[in-house]
Amino acid sequence: MRPAGAAWRTGGAARGALFDAALIGAAAALLLLPSLLHGPPTGHDYPHHRAWIEAFTAQLSLAEPYPRWLGGLWFGAGGADFFFYAPLAYWLAGAVRGLACPGCAPATLLVAVGLVGLAASGLGFRALGLRFAGRGPALAGALVYMALPYHLGADWYDRLALAEFTALAVLPWQLAAFVDCARGRAAGVRLAVLSALLVLGHLPTAVVVAPGYLLLLIGLRPRPGWRALGRCALAGAVGPGLAAAYWYPAVSLLDTVRADQLGGTPVALVNLLMPVNFAREPYLEALWPPLAALSAVTLAILLARPKEASVPGAAVAGLVVLVWVLVTPLSMPLWRGTPLVLVQYPWRFLALADVAFGLAAVLGAALVAQPAAGRLRRWLAGAGLAGMVAVAALEHPGLSASRSALPNPQAPVLAGAFEWLPRESAGSGDLVSYTEWRRIVEAARALAPPPAVRLAGAGSAEVVEQAPRRLVFEADLPAAGGAVIHRTYWRFWRLENLDTGTEIALGPTEGFPLVSATLPPGRARYRLELPVLPEERTGSLLSALSLAVLLAWGWLARPRRRS
Repeated sequence: MRPAGAAWRTGGAARGALFDAALIGAAAALLLLPSLLHGPPTGHDYPHHRAWIEAFTAQLSLAEPYPRWLGGLWFGAGGADFFFYAPLAYWLAGAVRGLACPGCAPATLLVAVGLVGLAASGLGFRALGLRFAGRGPALAGALVYMALPYHLGADWYDRLALAEFTALAVLPWQLAAFVDCARGRAAGVRLAVLSALLVLGHLPTAVVVAPGYLLLLIGLRPRPGWRALGRCALAGAVGPGLAAAYWYPAVSLLDTVRADQLGGTPVALVNLLMPVNFAREPYLEALWPPLAALSAVTLAILLARPKEASVPGAAVAGLVVLVWVLVTPLSMPLWRGTPLVLVQYPWRFLALADVAFGLAAVLGAALVAQPAAGRLRRWLAGAGLAGMVAVAALEHPGLSASRSALPNPQAPVLAGAFEWLPRESAGSGDLVSYTEWRRIVEAARALAPPPAVRLAGAGSAEVVEQAPRRLVFEADLPAAGGAVIHRTYWRFWRLENLDTGTEIALGPTEGFPLVSATLPPGRARYRLELPVLPEERTGSLLSALSLAVLLAWGWLARPRRRS
């Protein structure tokens, strides 16, 4: 039986946590107020996410738990986008739609996911801050992290990078579990689950944070030694394994689509923060001033840090230096012919800088609240913390002249992402310009609405059954002739004559790549189907095996009742 005093302290901690959670929720609503009032900002990625949310949640509502082929893309022709794109944000949108807002428009769901993600990021960073300081400093760090210019300004208002924005909500929770694991606490299972969620949120972000773990591990100097490191390593293997149902097909099937559009060395080099690139993309020019300012005030806080401070100052400084190297010309050799190009854009490493800035805010707030730290240290820490708040406020669209929080009524609502079109489509190998991209969209729009099956010559065709990955139709042709089926071509589609059991060869059409076939004369029933691919089965098997390991680990790690 616990003493009454212990119960009172537990209740007080719970009340404090609820108060902090309410404050973080209110801050999230305030930071996203323009979007709550006017709708989502129509940044660079808005057209894709709006189309994806609409199509993904529609198939979720039909009890399809993991829609990979989205039938609503490309004006009803469908697309393989979610064989490759991370699903977590869209599962969240489906949950919001199913539980709270069945009739919500896709734009409303976008804002709802953003609000949940921003609040979750603040709660996660509060949990991370509590590993190094008390409740007040942890809350201060959480509020700073939520408002940082890359996390909020760039990822939400400038680009509406929904998947990365969602991953940055998972990241501080995962880092808190990593700190616990490295310090020898029983957090391995939690770290594995959060690592899986990070991969399911945004695969490039999961790659980006990897070097940050090493710096944090060095800064933490874990005392338990190899056993704790072994648990962390096991979690680092089981976590991605849990998410293999997503990433294994995504990686294995890249050579079947236009993944050449994703980036590579040329794209990486023209997205480094260097003056020659600023004229090409004003967005890049807007990234470095807040990075420089926040790095400077972080340095001021670290200079004020006493040696006995719990926040690993060397790790925070190391993260800032690492980011400066990786986003500037200093890293140019690393982007040539190394796996780093898989990250696509150097600016993604600013996620690590935001972690460093948030931890510096925790340290600064702790020093300000500690009279024994000395007047000069407290003054430096307070000035640094005030500088962080000022930069975050000035970069918010409410005050920033270079950033708009209002939707653009002329923003197009596109039908899918060209990088997930088939490799066989025209022009593959050359980076698609915006003009070419619009041409592809208009070519797809001109083909809609269907008929689902178009015959080149005389004859008739009637749809019997259709689903996103299946279409059954009857055709009656007086002579052999061509047919175009209103499904985006992918080499894995199979067309079978159900009457004879024979398979018919397929190919893409010109312009926008639809499925094309030559049908034999006579009346017959045909089934076009995208079967479950071996890569899907392998990914699901890896996830199932990892889940079995996780459950066994959790069972063995459960607390034992003492006799």
